[in-house]
Amino acid sequence: MVSKRWYSIITVLLSVVFGLFFGNFLVQGRTLFRAKDSDAVAISDLRAELAVEKAKYEQLANRQQELEARKRTLLQVDSHDPSSERLYAAWKEYALLSGLTDVSGTGIRLTLDDKLNYNPVSDPIESVVHDTTVIYAMNLLWAAGARAMTLNGTRMTAVSNISCVGPTILSYDVRLMPPYEIEAIGPADSMKKAVESDSWFARLRQKEIGVRITLSEEAMMTLPSFSKTHDFRSYMDLLIPVDES
Repeated sequence: MVSKRWYSIITVLLSVVFGLFFGNFLVQGRTLFRAKDSDAVAISDLRAELAVEKAKYEQLANRQQELEARKRTLLQVDSHDPSSERLYAAWKEYALLSGLTDVSGTGIRLTLDDKLNYNPVSDPIESVVHDTTVIYAMNLLWAAGARAMTLNGTRMTAVSNISCVGPTILSYDVRLMPPYEIEAIGPADSMKKAVESDSWFARLRQKEIGVRITLSEEAMMTLPSFSKTHDFRSYMDLLIPVDES
């Protein structure tokens, strides 16, 4: 009689435990499926957003090519008109000074990348390349004699703006992702020595920080015109020219 009673009690307890386990399994399953569905929707939305941005970029790139072709047509020089030649020579000089023409020469390529397998909990903040790191590198190269510079293929000019947006860098309102490649035309030996002997770069190379830095000399490199990627006019809209006369 007693054994039957214990048997009944154990059976009930096992049924309750099994019921709780099965119920918990169903809840976790629903949660997992919902999470997967949510992730799938988020990925789909991001892909759609990326497709829109790519279409916008292609449209702007095509428009920029049209404007470049139009500019070349307008700047054709009449060899029989000396005033046109002088005007064209003046334009070339100002274009060179403002970064509105392609330039070539010897230089260096400096690449900065975040620490491999960066862990925000255990790694120092310096292990991520920030805007201050990029600006510091550029100022170092300018001081070492750089004459022209690009960041991830975009020409740096007097209206350059670089800032951090989360784990990325914003330059001319364009979001850049690491690695960050700086190309600079100038005295290659001087610029390379400036980077290799700099104490801050030596610290970034240390194992506990681990910023990945590569540096190479280039016998000949070409940097693009600022006008191939951006329009100066959007940065000059509040300026009023002064009549020197």
